[in-house]
Amino acid sequence: MNISYTLTGGKPVVLKEMLFKDMRGLSLYNSSQETMLSFLESFIVTPGLNIAEKFLALLDLRQRCVGSNISLRAEKGNVDVDMSYIMSNIGVFEDVRSYVTVDGIDFVFNYPTKFNSGNTDFIFSAIESVDIDGDKIVLSSLSDSDYKRILSSLPRDIYGHLDTFIQSNSNKFEFLIVDEKPSAGLQEIRLNILSTATTQFLLNLFDCISGPSFRDTIFVLSKRIPDINFILNSTYVEIEDYFSLYKKETEESNDLQNENV
Repeated sequence: MNISYTLTGGKPVVLKEMLFKDMRGLSLYNSSQETMLSFLESFIVTPGLNIAEKFLALLDLRQRCVGSNISLRAEKGNVDVDMSYIMSNIGVFEDVRSYVTVDGIDFVFNYPTKFNSGNTDFIFSAIESVDIDGDKIVLSSLSDSDYKRILSSLPRDIYGHLDTFIQSNSNKFEFLIVDEKPSAGLQEIRLNILSTATTQFLLNLFDCISGPSFRDTIFVLSKRIPDINFILNSTYVEIEDYFSLYKKETEESNDLQNENV
């Protein structure tokens, strides 16, 4: 099932619902940031998004399908933080779109369409489009081979302009995750959308169940819900609800048995 999310400014984004069986997939793809990112981005149905838009959309997906609560390490122990609080802190990514003409070719710069997974070439995806004699090419719509071919054919001077674009918008690429909370020993967390730290933060939000925990969950719930496919095709949020109901039912049953002894 697809779900809809509206970015600030009214742009609609369609996402594929993340199910419990998909959570297992994330743990299987944890060999590298690149493979995990590819799997995670497969849940974004709307094409052509930049990483600022993808980041916000995936936060919404996490909140809806995995849960709204995350635990952050602090000096005095873990601190629970709600996703809505984080999204409120982030707010809106400012418009950074910029236009430049080099050798008669019109370029548009914007937030990159690729996250930083350790390969610095991701920054070239900040070139949103190229217009040659009225023929506009949106780079994110190209195949990998065509994308590389276009990049290799661009005038060398464009890379100096790209570097200027990144430097002049450096403050707009930074955003707040959580404020400092001295009483809990939690330091301020601030990230840069272009950094690998942002990529890792995003991946960590979804990497929240191990293989053994996945199997244990199915084993326990199957005692009450025999249809394994029903469990696998539920969201993690629903799984936690089933657990709560099962726990409550078991406790009430035990209390009743104790009363009858």
